[in-house]
Amino acid sequence: MKTSNVKIYVVLLSVGFMLLGYFLTKTPALINNNQALITNAKSLNDSALLNANSKIDSPIPESLSGLDHGVVLRVDKNGNLIIDRHIRDLFEFYLSAMGEESLDIILKRIQSQFYAQLSGDAIFQAKSLLKNYVDYRIELVTVNEGTELIDVNGLSQVALLKIQKNDIAQLRNKYFNSETYQAFFEKEDQMDEYMLSQLDIVNNPLLTKEQKQQEIEALQNTLPEEEQLLRKKVSQHSDISAQVKEMRSAGDSDEKVFQHRAQLLGESAAQNLAILDKKRDQWKNRLQHYAIERNAILASGLSDVDAKMAISDLIENNFSAREGLRVKALDSSL
Repeated sequence: MKTSNVKIYVVLLSVGFMLLGYFLTKTPALINNNQALITNAKSLNDSALLNANSKIDSPIPESLSGLDHGVVLRVDKNGNLIIDRHIRDLFEFYLSAMGEESLDIILKRIQSQFYAQLSGDAIFQAKSLLKNYVDYRIELVTVNEGTELIDVNGLSQVALLKIQKNDIAQLRNKYFNSETYQAFFEKEDQMDEYMLSQLDIVNNPLLTKEQKQQEIEALQNTLPEEEQLLRKKVSQHSDISAQVKEMRSAGDSDEKVFQHRAQLLGESAAQNLAILDKKRDQWKNRLQHYAIERNAILASGLSDVDAKMAISDLIENNFSAREGLRVKALDSSL
């Protein structure tokens, strides 16, 4: 078996142990599994459908500040809303701020886009679609809870994933017609089925490693051509990344790394990767400097409250607001 094929096989084995968490969190529920919260969220969602466009007094949440969703809503020649995957992107753009602001404000933000871009029946069609999507997202909590309960029966990960996918399919059938399903979820489901088929192959004890690799390659050939090309490109970049890592470990110069990349990817791509390397090195150096100063604060004898305030000031003075969020997320591992 070729070295690259062996690496692919090993990666697939690792994927098998991670996919359960992936499916459970890929489209998370909007709220915790609390009946009062579920009832309140659905009530807010019901009310939003009937509300007219209203002014939003709250400032845009920090996580969305400076960002543009870039979604253009379209209508057909009869003035009806054209449903495509970008509408779901618009919903998720604003729903990603849950926790920073309340659901009713988020719904108003999304609906303000309807009123700004649409007119007539298309506005109500968009609002109805939003209501169904949010109700669907709220009810996902029941799917997650159901899978957790089933887990105690000792079923395999693949079996659990298939049960969950079936439960999600039923939930989608409840809220969406075939047109919306195709626009919002069909491609995602095709890839999920592909991954589950991979897991079936990887976990099949009757197949040798070589047979598993052959079946995986055959399965990859069933993907749409665009997806096959994308996977080949990702695999190529992964191989080149591993080669560059080995070159740097051996002490090769930046120029030699550049020439290696340029030979395989072209000079333009090699130049972009060199710039990215420089940015990553700068970021790594900034994090290391922060870690040294943070450790000095922790070792200074300050009270817990004063130390936290000093570290907060350190982050604020050395990083932008968005960078500060990354630093705080990484802090425990620095």
